Amino acid sequence: MGNLLIKLWQKNKDEKGIYTIKNLTEIARIMKTRPQELKVYLLCLAGYQYPVTKINKETRTLSIYSDKLFYIKFNMRFKKGEDEDSFNNDYRTGTNYINFIRDRFVKSVEITPSASLIEGLEGKGLGNVLVDDNFVAFSLGLSDLAYKLFCFSGSNRPIFKIGFKKLTSKKYLNLGKQIYGVYDDKGKRIRAGQGKRRILENIKRAFTELLDKGHLKEWEYNEIKDQFNWVYSDKFIKPEKAELFKGFEVVLCLDNDESGKLATQALARIFLLQGQKAKTKRLPDGIKDITEYFIKGA
Repeated sequence: MGNLLIKLWQKNKDEKGIYTIKNLTEIARIMKTRPQELKVYLLCLAGYQYPVTKINKETRTLSIYSDKLFYIKFNMRFKKGEDEDSFNNDYRTGTNYINFIRDRFVKSVEITPSASLIEGLEGKGLGNVLVDDNFVAFSLGLSDLAYKLFCFSGSNRPIFKIGFKKLTSKKYLNLGKQIYGVYDDKGKRIRAGQGKRRILENIKRAFTELLDKGHLKEWEYNEIKDQFNWVYSDKFIKPEKAELFKGFEVVLCLDNDESGKLATQALARIFLLQGQKAKTKRLPDGIKDITEYFIKGA
């Protein structure tokens, strides 16, 4: 019914933006119903309200108000013995009013879509908001990164492997600026990046967020998180922290250069002093560091 009214309004509205139905029987025939029932449909449609959503992208705040879809005015003839005062003082509502309007003789019906609905039809209002990424992320209650991962992985490919190229590519996660920083035209850095390790930790937290909010299954999360089980260096693992790895198979592997070998030995000593077993592993030839090893899925 609403779709039909919109089409009729777009085609037949006057200079004031009003579409007037002068023959209810003709519209009822299109809807395959009776004029009496059509009046009830119009009455219900006039009372229907829908949420209009506005979002402030800068402060990430959401505001919602309701508006009618259509403003509908019935022009009716008075019955015998009825005047304007008695008609206007009739306070019947609900089903009583439906029965009242069904039996009235209606000369015409004036229909005007609400301003917010017209905005939506013109692509200025609700229609644009509904496809806005900020609105969807806000509605899902997700952080920006979690929402990116939610869209990137997709419900049909929740364990799609994220290689480093996909982290930085504009086609995928587009996190190059977050990793490397922002530079001006002369190559001067104007904002520092967070680095690969921190970004990958953020991704792991974002996957946890998706799990907690029901957008990932437990088994999907367990497969995903294995991509981001990074080996910590001796700068981050202190003797008292080694206890956190009890029950895990610990493999120590850092860069193939001299400093990497020394760091691996230092880590091995930490675990040994805590009475824990730890294996050491050498990177394959041609692999520069541990990050490249995991990103390439070696």
